[in-house]
Amino acid sequence: MGLSRFSHRPYLDGLRGLAVLCVVLSHFHAPFLPGGFLGVDLFFVLSGYLITARLLLERDEGPIDLRDFWLRRIRRLMPPLVAALLCTVLLIRFEGRWPLWREWRHELYAAAAYLLNWKFIAEHRDYFSPDAPSPFGHLWSLAIEEQFYLVWPLLLAALTRRPRGAPDAPDAPRVRRRLVASMGGLALLSIAAMARLGSASPMRAYYGTDTRLHALVLGGLAAALLHRGPAAREGARAPSLGTIALLAVLGGFVRFTAEAAPLYFRGGSAAFAASAAGLIALLELRPNPASRALLEGAPLRWCGKVSYAAYLWHWPVAIYLGPWLPAGIAGTLCGTAATFALAALSWSLIERPFARATGALAGRGALRLLAGAGAGWAAVLALAAVSLATSADDELRATFGNFDCPGRARVCEVEPGPANAPRPPMVIATLGDSIPLTLTAGFAALARERGLRFVQGATAACRLTPLRVVRDVSRQGDRLVVTPPLPEEADCVANVARDQEELISRFHPSLIVLSSMHEGRTIEASPGRYVEAGSPEHRALEEASLEETYRRLTREGARLLVLLPPRKAAPMDCGPSRRGRCATPEVETGIVYSRQLLTGLAARHPEQIGLVDISDQICGAKTGCPRNDLRIDGSHFTRITAIPVVQLLWSEAHGDELLRALAARAAPKE
Repeated sequence: MGLSRFSHRPYLDGLRGLAVLCVVLSHFHAPFLPGGFLGVDLFFVLSGYLITARLLLERDEGPIDLRDFWLRRIRRLMPPLVAALLCTVLLIRFEGRWPLWREWRHELYAAAAYLLNWKFIAEHRDYFSPDAPSPFGHLWSLAIEEQFYLVWPLLLAALTRRPRGAPDAPDAPRVRRRLVASMGGLALLSIAAMARLGSASPMRAYYGTDTRLHALVLGGLAAALLHRGPAAREGARAPSLGTIALLAVLGGFVRFTAEAAPLYFRGGSAAFAASAAGLIALLELRPNPASRALLEGAPLRWCGKVSYAAYLWHWPVAIYLGPWLPAGIAGTLCGTAATFALAALSWSLIERPFARATGALAGRGALRLLAGAGAGWAAVLALAAVSLATSADDELRATFGNFDCPGRARVCEVEPGPANAPRPPMVIATLGDSIPLTLTAGFAALARERGLRFVQGATAACRLTPLRVVRDVSRQGDRLVVTPPLPEEADCVANVARDQEELISRFHPSLIVLSSMHEGRTIEASPGRYVEAGSPEHRALEEASLEETYRRLTREGARLLVLLPPRKAAPMDCGPSRRGRCATPEVETGIVYSRQLLTGLAARHPEQIGLVDISDQICGAKTGCPRNDLRIDGSHFTRITAIPVVQLLWSEAHGDELLRALAARAAPKE
């Protein structure tokens, strides 16, 4: 096979090491690497170069063996990935403090199908957002690479196919020109797509396989241009200053790109990929001693050797260990050391043994490899289906999403009240978003203690009014960029009035506790016309819609109790570092605005609406929210903490006195 001619290049190991170090140090908050995410771009260029070079060398000696290529990819990539995912799933299963298991499970399924980047695009996922990071979030780049590995060999086989009877020389001019022209055209199309989409939808451009393809193709283009045979390569000379200059360019990109993010989509990514491909070409031709000393040094070469495992492990380590690391450079070094320690174990125990199994791709060995890969994936997905759906410690598990009504119902009875009461028990209900939803356990306990019926009508991300909203509106030049609402937000807007009518007509509640922090969204007043929160028109629209909600909920005489959305805190698992997602967030504008609107509603109807604010008590301060032991992610309560929080709310609202007054009002007159 022609692969024997592709000898090991230590400097390419060094480049891999440089790429993975950029990514790992960046995710552990290295202050000198704000643009470390460009390490992923360097990985793409390297992958495109190495895969194309090997396939072209194989094509020199005959047709490309697609089966052999894909089996080698499975043997190289699957075992360490399955091991990392199994360990991550088990960690989530037994660590048990995170509120987003269901979402993470779906991310794992998408990662298993190598489609995670497209899932993130469909969800408008922001790569740079610090909120609720997923331990599988870094696998989007592997999805792009696997999609490339699936299609690229087929394309190369088609492009290098020669007519019957034509000379089969490896550098036949016509074939080579066709190959280079096709690659160049693909790269230009990808660069144009990134530039066009980058202004309108940056995350679509960031995660898209089509918009990222240019980095992989430019690496392949470098391989095609260098594919001229060993004699030509030995006679080539590259200027020493060229290699040094390109290393300086790469360092500049890694240092400064994050400070000019729009430039990344408008040619910056393409310039970086072209520079990386040029650097690889110069290194292949004749590297100067300075670049060889840097890239062939033992530390970088070792980092390159374990780079795949380091990439797999660094993000789960950053999420689970990061909050407990010390601040500053010490935390960066500790997190990086932990990542590479796990990577070294993966290399020694998993990757190297599989790499040495050279006979595993022939005959029954191929079947055993495929069967083993399938069994590994089945184990990961089965464990995810069971373990991520339930927690080892149900009492510590977040209540978010755990109290969904049966089937497709959105309003349902949670606590039926005493069976032998002399008169029908009084009904209390909740309405609003995920804040009252996560208090369900507390209200159910309260209802049992006081002999009440409890009806749950709250829904995650749900407003109190049916106004059409969007998440964001911005202007890029003369173009209006609209970020649509989340699917659950749009579903709420379509159903909220109907749900409220069902609550009143079916359950006839005497007391409704309502809360929402989603009233500060931009309103779509009419098709193409948007009204931003805080403007007089927005306030007027919200107040009018809240008045309609008030009339709808009180038409049978129900009393309303408004819980003002509490100030946000840091997530419950935050440790000493207090960095990034664990820094105590500033009060969000949307929460402040929602509190103002709800306070105004209560002030206009003091005889029918009570108002309660427990922020100071649950935050332990008059400003900010330094206390973080009650809410799993800084916003949502747990099954344990919901009970004392509802007791606090009930005490602040003088709930028992309110119940007596409601009972007296409902008692038949003699």
